[in-house]
Parts: sequence; structure tokens; C-alpha cells
Amino acid sequence: PNLSKMLRSFNDGLREYRATHWDTAIEAFQAALQSTPTDRLSQLYIERCEALKKDPPADDWDGVWVFTSK
Repeated sequence: PNLSKMLRSFNDGLREYRATHWDTAIEAFQAALQSTPTDRLSQLYIERCEALKKDPPADDWDGVWVFTSK
């Protein structure tokens, strides 16, 4: 039962992430984590949103996360 709720929240977060709406994406990913606390992917996206809030991507950002170190 939690999986369905988690997937809805995660998909909402992903949509907001791609639209560069960091705060609403974080809220959705946090909701996914509340449903499924072991969801590492939602935690990863929260960390990415926090990083992108501090250092926003260019206006033509295509949603791809670029690693800058190994």
C-alpha cells in the first residue's frame, strides 16, 4: 500500500524537479520518504534539489544532473 503512495509522490517530485521548482520537489520527495523511509532515490533527489537551489542551473537546463567530481 505504501508503494503506490510513494510512487505518486516521487513522480510529483520528479515533475517539479524537471520544472526547476526545487521547494515543491523537495516536499514531494519528502512525502515519498514518509511513505517508504528506505527510498534512497527520493533522498538523492532531495540532495540534488538542495544543491541546485544553492547553485541554480542555466536557463536552458535540460534536467540532466552533471557530475563534477569522481
